[in-house]
Amino acid sequence: DGPELAVYVDPNGSDSNAGTPAAPMETIGGGLARATAIGATQMYLVSATYNISAPIDLNDQSIDIVGGFSRNGNTWTNSGGVSTIVHDGTPGDRRVFAVLARNVTGTLANLNLTVRQAQGVGIDHFGIWAPSANNLRLQNVSVDVPAGTDGTNGVNGNNGNNGEPQFDR
Repeated sequence: DGPELAVYVDPNGSDSNAGTPAAPMETIGGGLARATAIGATQMYLVSATYNISAPIDLNDQSIDIVGGFSRNGNTWTNSGGVSTIVHDGTPGDRRVFAVLARNVTGTLANLNLTVRQAQGVGIDHFGIWAPSANNLRLQNVSVDVPAGTDGTNGVNGNNGNNGEPQFDR
């Protein structure tokens, strides 16, 4: 089991739960909201797939998110597995990313981050977008991100000047 000040997340839980080992949250977003509310610095994820349509927003947080746990009733064990987080490709502000980490202190561990291809023109894809995240540590984290989409076509140039006639001598 993890330290007392932790939130537990299992897709079979409920976001109306307390986030305890016996009553875990269902979603990562729900887990983060609960962690913020109680001042938790740890969040444990059951080894499962978590589908998201908005990035996991870690701005100004001090939290460790550790995946790969197995759960048997109230007992959580670090099974050596990983938890998979899949962003569905819904762009926000011409960018798609699984994790937004600005001014973060903490660790992401035992995670597979996957971003699906966004539909549209000029969309950038990131697994983790971390401007100003000097204290973010990654441990056993894999990132699978498609190439960005093509940009918009540029504008046509101006027509050139008419040429001058050429004469053979």
